[in-house]
Amino acid sequence: LRSVMNKLGVEYCLKEDADIILLQETKCDVDKLPGEWDFPGYKRYYVDSEKSGYAGVVMYTKKEPLNIKYGLEYGPCKTEGRLITAEYEGYYVINVYVPNAGRDLVNLAKRLQWNDAFKQYVKELDEKKPVIICGDMNVAHTEIDLTNPKTNTKNAGFTKEEREGMTDFLSAGFVDTFRH
Repeated sequence: LRSVMNKLGVEYCLKEDADIILLQETKCDVDKLPGEWDFPGYKRYYVDSEKSGYAGVVMYTKKEPLNIKYGLEYGPCKTEGRLITAEYEGYYVINVYVPNAGRDLVNLAKRLQWNDAFKQYVKELDEKKPVIICGDMNVAHTEIDLTNPKTNTKNAGFTKEEREGMTDFLSAGFVDTFRH
């Protein structure tokens, strides 16, 4: 977040005049956010990690949501600042920073548990009204998402398990709008 804000990020975001601005991997404690990171005309919702300088997501929105929810109630990573859900009259917006499987895939099991918990959560919301998910999914879903897929099959974000997890998520009725 610091690098975005320090490199004319605020000016760029305001110039774009977006209704909602979502940033992930902010790595900043909520109590250390400078006031200049408040965008004029926007409400700010932020969730950080219990671990200082780790993860975190922020949502700036012009229209005040009916409700804001931070994190998942179940599954791993509950205290890592990885998710904000904003409820609006006709839809939900989720800002998510999915856990990385880590070097040598040390966090792959946790990542796969997250996938299951996140899918369950989103399906529950989707039964009530449409869901828009934005964020860092930390997966290259198909070979066309990487320059050298053959050499990356055992790397975080491109393991068979993570890719299958994304396929499973999409098969639950969700659409990857980038590829649609």
